[in-house]
Amino acid sequence: MDEETRILFESDLLSLAKARVREGRLAHRSGTGKAKNPFCGDEIAVDLDVVDGAMKTVGYEAKACSLCVASAEMLSAWVEQHGGSTKDLVALAEAVNGVLQGQDAPAGFEALASVAPFRARHKCVTLPFDAAQKAARGDRDVIKDGKTLADFMPNPGVTMDPAKGVRVRREGTTFVAEAGASLAPGAAQASEAAMIEAMQTVHDPEIPINIYDLGLIYRLDQNTDNGDVDVDMTLTAPGCPVAGEMPGHVAAALAGVDGVGVATVRLVWEPTWTPDKASEDAQLVLGL
Repeated sequence: MDEETRILFESDLLSLAKARVREGRLAHRSGTGKAKNPFCGDEIAVDLDVVDGAMKTVGYEAKACSLCVASAEMLSAWVEQHGGSTKDLVALAEAVNGVLQGQDAPAGFEALASVAPFRARHKCVTLPFDAAQKAARGDRDVIKDGKTLADFMPNPGVTMDPAKGVRVRREGTTFVAEAGASLAPGAAQASEAAMIEAMQTVHDPEIPINIYDLGLIYRLDQNTDNGDVDVDMTLTAPGCPVAGEMPGHVAAALAGVDGVGVATVRLVWEPTWTPDKASEDAQLVLGL
């Protein structure tokens, strides 16, 4: 019996997923949000009807696993019963995340506690809430209307984190983050293992795997003259909400290693990341 089947049969989630009572798009909606899990291919669109600042109805359309559908049913039922503002929606999403971390569940969401031990399935549960919050924001963080990823990047020359000395510059539709200073001639240089260990301290905020084991690092080169390090990295999806932050975190982590000069991290999109690029251990954690 696989994880999803076990979870479903040990909880009330199966009946929710099978019933799909509230599935369907809204004829009248204030906003629509879409979310996708790049690992399993789950996709969901959530419509939200807000009247005078209060949520009235949630509709959804899902091509997703039973856990995602059950979560969407719970969300829709909660809005029908409680309404509330979009701030309440954010608070509810945070509470659901708390349930997955072992905290007490709000009324109506107790069944989600059974998913907590299976970290690879957490995204299935939170996907409807991600889409609903995009709908509440008017889907402002979705790339559309002819814009490219560069429209959502920091301005050229912005210092992302003065305490860590991370510098950012834009190059076309992507950007480059830098941190650190070149080593003096003859200074000892860091080993590849030490640099990999540093990158393994950086994690994707939505996935319980570090960026190196996820396979997001495409190139790691060190200049033997001054210790400068060049890295090409990608993200799991171009619309990743932390696209403007992750390379800076990697640059800062590398610059903190003894024997590393200037760490330059460039965001690239070719080749496209796919789950098979993750390490074998990472794929086991993700249930792939």
